[in-house]
Amino acid sequence: MPDNHPQSTRRQVLKASAWSSPVILMAVNAPFAAASPGRCTTMPWTSTTRSGDIRTGSAATSSASSATITVSRSTISGAPQNPVAINGNFAPLNVSNTGAGPVGALRLWQQSTVAGAQARQRLSFASTRPLKQVKFLVYDFSRTPTYSDALGTTGFEAMTVTRLNTTSPPVIGAGSVASPWTRSAVWTTEESSTVEVTLSSSSSVVTSFTLEYSNAVPNPPAGANSQQWISLSGIEFCF
Repeated sequence: MPDNHPQSTRRQVLKASAWSSPVILMAVNAPFAAASPGRCTTMPWTSTTRSGDIRTGSAATSSASSATITVSRSTISGAPQNPVAINGNFAPLNVSNTGAGPVGALRLWQQSTVAGAQARQRLSFASTRPLKQVKFLVYDFSRTPTYSDALGTTGFEAMTVTRLNTTSPPVIGAGSVASPWTRSAVWTTEESSTVEVTLSSSSSVVTSFTLEYSNAVPNPPAGANSQQWISLSGIEFCF
């Protein structure tokens, strides 16, 4: 779908920014004290190469110390939107007026194909070096009566989400696939719907993890009214 798609069917973009401080930190599923991360580096999505549903990039902390990061995408249910478009699903945004996030963020865009069936897709990450921590921003993390952005993860011991807007409805859920993070109420202000996710481990043995993006609404309609998207900023890996 081109960028001039009827966004009004999904949500209204409110221009007033509601950023405030301090941030609110929700700590969940953290039975162990996470080890302090070592060297960290950010992998821009625009620096990755794509072959179908696989993106490959490099996370380098020095010229002699780097890891190959492979990200594989799969559809669990529903349908990804514009899967081969420049600003479509699983593509870094190259313009800033999509309503999904800033230039360079990786877009995840989907909708239900059958009424009552939640759209769902998964990103599977693999690293050639063990990871201690992964951190990234999720843009346009919002909710309406027909869709509710939800994000769950597997592979790490500790998972936290920092809500970067204190006036928006709280982020609820444990951050797992079974209990994903989502908004507690309708929130459609795209400019202030950002959350920061931090995944960490008490040991340096994590070489793979998943992110699962889904619709948390129990009975979504089929088609455009269930259409939803988020985007992930350049992702930071710590070894």
